[in-house]
Amino acid sequence: MSITLTYSGDPKYTEIRNATSLAQSYLQGSEIVRVVQERTRPFDDSNPSNLNPDEVATYINEENFTLLVMDYSDREGRTTVGGMFDPSKPNQININVLALPHRETCEFVGVIVHEAIHALSRRIERKTNGRVSFYARSRKSEKWERRYSTLLDTNTGRK
Repeated sequence: MSITLTYSGDPKYTEIRNATSLAQSYLQGSEIVRVVQERTRPFDDSNPSNLNPDEVATYINEENFTLLVMDYSDREGRTTVGGMFDPSKPNQININVLALPHRETCEFVGVIVHEAIHALSRRIERKTNGRVSFYARSRKSEKWERRYSTLLDTNTGRK
């Protein structure tokens, strides 16, 4: 098995603890490899991995690491964001407690699995590239760089 999930957040959030346990069961099954292999787009359009889905699927059962599942409150108060993976904290995924009243446990299972695959992808990139990828920079920096590169690609003639 590759990814071991450990809930390390506040014990009062039983929904997140239960979702973590269910996500662990899903990650141990063979279905996850097929689902990742069949993916046709990057795992996150706003923060793409340098790896394709086949490469990520290959490592699902080969990489062994523990991911801490933590709770957090979205700074902007968003309830639509279920969770996040921050590449600067490669052994941790975060679940937004503000979204708890708006989602079912099964939806958080999906969020945890989704973020765990991001973590796996980044881990593989670090091992194979020997460094953190360009995409693993801060979100603020990435947004600026995407916006700036879009401006450079326009047909205004100005750079």
